[in-house]
Amino acid sequence: MKAISRRLHRLEDQFRPNMEARRKAGVTEGRSGAEVLRGILARMEIEPEAGESLAAATARGLGISCQELKRQLIMRAGS
Repeated sequence: MKAISRRLHRLEDQFRPNMEARRKAGVTEGRSGAEVLRGILARMEIEPEAGESLAAATARGLGISCQELKRQLIMRAGS
């Protein structure tokens, strides 16, 4: 637990200047990525089926498998 607390404090210290600059600039928090994605899927008339995750609904909407979606996201995150 102490290791997690130390890590959290280091992250807070690392991101504090950025957050303070955003606050001073008047930048407000927008919608979450999940909310944006749900909106895009809704415009495409794709709704998650019962018990289906947002990721699975996204993959279905793209016409690919969940594994392919994950592979693409990992590939893009590395670039």
